[in-house]
Amino acid sequence: MGKSKWVKFHSAHSPLQIEKVNSGEGIRLGEDWNRAMKYTGDPEQRRQILIDGKPITTFADDYGLLSDVDDVEKFFKEVILGKMDPKLKEKDMKEAIDFLKKTFHQGGLMHPVSGALATSMERDALPGEPDARDGKIAYGTITNMQIVVNIIPTKEGFKVKENVGVQNIIVSENGFEKYGIKYNTQRTKDGKVYKLADDPTISREDKGNIIEAQGEIAVDLSHAEKPKISIESNAINYGDHRVEAALHNHSLMQWIIDFVKNAFGYNKIEVLEPVKAEPFDIDAEEMQSIGPNTF
Repeated sequence: MGKSKWVKFHSAHSPLQIEKVNSGEGIRLGEDWNRAMKYTGDPEQRRQILIDGKPITTFADDYGLLSDVDDVEKFFKEVILGKMDPKLKEKDMKEAIDFLKKTFHQGGLMHPVSGALATSMERDALPGEPDARDGKIAYGTITNMQIVVNIIPTKEGFKVKENVGVQNIIVSENGFEKYGIKYNTQRTKDGKVYKLADDPTISREDKGNIIEAQGEIAVDLSHAEKPKISIESNAINYGDHRVEAALHNHSLMQWIIDFVKNAFGYNKIEVLEPVKAEPFDIDAEEMQSIGPNTF
């Protein structure tokens, strides 16, 4: 297969006015950040969290491996928000830290692109629909991902830039038609019909990526009582025609918006005119662990 071009989407500056943030129930902040520290230090995990281009493990000694909430709060204040200018007042800093405790974890702002891709693999369930889980029907599961996240402190707050390579998608019965998986049907004695596929996996013979995606969000905490999230750029590349056919009618930017909205309870999304129209260039150094683009 020859090398394909990036699928171009207009990148929009999209302020999401935060009216309602989730309560944080079920979030284990210390576990999430400690896990990020551990898999960054393990090359076999193929996941890296960088802080301004440096591995997060650089901060292990000063912040206790980020193993408890107190360490994470200190890390947020001194590192993630450490370049804010002007500095936040004590009351505003507390509000900013409370916001990050609810949103800056593995199921949230730490992974805006891979989280958005996971959103692309599901749809809302119909009332009473079988196989629904938490009100969603899964088309499949993304496996064998390679991820590089670079968190960049800024004067206004911070940016999160994530590059993702996906090598496999295991398609569920609900996604066979959508993803072009060949299957046969089998009827049980009680009349139920099941779809059976010889191989429900989408992958490439050359072990290359079937999806490469990257995006950047900016978190503005200069007015801590009204944080803003902007989607600054995004791009996606497909290495399998079935995946492109299934996903091409929905932009990565919209998936990111949907992911953030669903994750944190935003109910007002305003998309302004695009400020960037070109695709997001690959940063070779950051993508080193993902490997070359094989498309």
